[in-house]
Amino acid sequence: QRFEAGLSYYLLVSHDSTGTGQSCIGYDIELKTITDSGKNCSLPIVVPQLPFSEYNTNSCKDDDFDNVGGCNTLYQSGDEVVYTYDSPGNECIAINLTEYAPNSLIGIYIFDRCPELPGVVCLASIGGGGVRYSIDRSYMLDYTIGAPQKLYIVISSQYRLDYHIEISHFNTIGANCASPITVASLPFMENNSTACKYDDFDGRGTCDTIQQQGNEALYVYDSPGNECISIAVTDINIIGTVYLFDRCPEDPAAICIKSGSTVVNQSIKKDYV
Repeated sequence: QRFEAGLSYYLLVSHDSTGTGQSCIGYDIELKTITDSGKNCSLPIVVPQLPFSEYNTNSCKDDDFDNVGGCNTLYQSGDEVVYTYDSPGNECIAINLTEYAPNSLIGIYIFDRCPELPGVVCLASIGGGGVRYSIDRSYMLDYTIGAPQKLYIVISSQYRLDYHIEISHFNTIGANCASPITVASLPFMENNSTACKYDDFDGRGTCDTIQQQGNEALYVYDSPGNECISIAVTDINIIGTVYLFDRCPEDPAAICIKSGSTVVNQSIKKDYV
């Protein structure tokens, strides 16, 4: 809420006691000033370098951009926060939003110029029901940049959105069979993401699952034989699947030996002899 100069405002805290029998409630209250930083292209939040992270809100930022750039998502119809980033080029970045309220309706957009300008092009976007299925509330968009370019990154929601944003570089190791992640020996463990890994394998190896339709991370392991290995993928923030192939999935003769899927925020565990 924007306050006008010279006026006194009265804030009333109350509750509905019907059926509870409680005449009073306890609560915490915080009042703070929200700056205009990020309000529009004239006052963007400048990302000086990566990685970049901050807490912010779209509150008081106003709804300046609706259905611009051909992003094809509903969630430009609320207040937006505008970031700018001057990319040196030849990099892949990922924008990750976390710590927002459950069932938030969020849009993340990357534009080639200020969305207020004619001819603006939406380079990448994500928005909609996917947020609803992310139990730990993490929402990510990646984008590969060729030549040096100024990017306009817009965060929007139909309602008030308090969030934490992190913008980071990601490498493309594991993106395909030419540059897989090599498992040199067992045990092997790492924290990773499919961000910037691309969607190279759809419907490969007769695995009979729709979960190959997103970015994939590819690992290769040279087994000495005569062993049983356990594959466990944990801390998945959305629906995920693991596949075991007898060769590179790009090979038309690739056979899917075993696969396993998980619902949100659960683990995938598979054994293979």
